[in-house]
Amino acid sequence: MSEDSYTLNELVAYGKKNFRTEYAAVANTALYNMQSRDIEDTDGDTDTTDVLLVGFFNNKSSNKQLWAVYVKDKAGQGGIILYQGKVGERLKEVPERQKGNIRLDEPFLSIHGKHQTKEKREAGLERLGVFVEFVSMLMGKVDVLKVSTKNPLELFQKACKLAARGVQNMNTAGGERSTGSGAETAANGGRDVSAVARKRKRAQGDDGEAPEAGGQGLRRKFPNLPLPRKTRSTQTDEPSQAVQPSQVIPSSQGTGLIAAVQTYINGLELDLVAAKQDANDWKSKYEELEKNAANGGAEAEELRKRLDEANARIASWTETMQGLLD
Repeated sequence: MSEDSYTLNELVAYGKKNFRTEYAAVANTALYNMQSRDIEDTDGDTDTTDVLLVGFFNNKSSNKQLWAVYVKDKAGQGGIILYQGKVGERLKEVPERQKGNIRLDEPFLSIHGKHQTKEKREAGLERLGVFVEFVSMLMGKVDVLKVSTKNPLELFQKACKLAARGVQNMNTAGGERSTGSGAETAANGGRDVSAVARKRKRAQGDDGEAPEAGGQGLRRKFPNLPLPRKTRSTQTDEPSQAVQPSQVIPSSQGTGLIAAVQTYINGLELDLVAAKQDANDWKSKYEELEKNAANGGAEAEELRKRLDEANARIASWTETMQGLLD
C-alpha cells in the first residue's frame, strides 16, 4: 500500500482482513444513493458533480434532501461540503449559520455521532469524510482514497465499524434519524473548506477574472471535485436508490437464517467487486504487453490465464447471487 493513497482493491483487502463482518455490512451499494447533480456554493459559483445522499434539511416535510461531497482546496485542505435542495432543483451549499438544521440518516449519523465539543465534532467529520470517499469508490465515482488526514486506514476502519452499527440500527429500530441538538453534523466546529477558500481569496485579493464558462468556478477552488461518471459496471445506469427501513430485513424474522444469507450475499458482493477490479487491472496489463509482443511471452500468457479465471469467478458469483435474489 502507498503511504497516502489507497485503491479500492487495497481497501477491500484491508477490510476483509481486519473487520470482515462490519465491512460486509457497509459495502453493499444498495444502501447508498449517489447522483450527478448541479451544485452552487455560497459565492454563487456553480458546477456539476457526483454527490451522496446523507440526510435531509430542516425537516422531512420540507422535501429538502441533504447531500455531501469530499473536496480539497488548492492548499490541500480537505473536508466535507454539504448541499441541500429538492428533487430536480440545483443543490445549494448549506451556509455555516444554517448547519444546525441538518439531519443525518443512518448509517451516517452513527459515523459522525452526536457531539457537543468542537474537537469531537471535528473527529466525526474526519470519519465521515473518509467514508464518503469510500462510498464514492464503491460506486465507481472516485479512483483512490486520498484524504488530508493522519492515519486514513484507522479512520476508515473506525468509520466502517460505526457505519455497521448504523446499519444494524436501521434493521432493528426502523432507521434512527437525527433529531437535532448534538446532531449538528458537518457544522459548528468542523473544518469548512469553502470558508477556507473564501478567506484565502480575500487575503490575496480578487484576481479580477470572470467566472469560467460552463460552471467551472467551483472546480477552480477545489481541483479534485469529482467529474460526473457513470456508475461501475456492477450497477445500473440509474441512480442507486437508498434502502428504506421498511425494505431492510428485520432481525426478528428468521433471525439466524436470514442474517446468514444476507451476510453471505454481502460477502459475494465484496468478492465480485474485487474480482472485477482485478480483471480490469489484468486486462489493461495484458493489452499493454500485447502491443509489444517481444516483451510479452510467458508473462502475457500468465496474465491471460488470470484474466480468464477472474472472468469465470465473476460469472459464477453473478449466477449464485442472482439465484439467491430470485
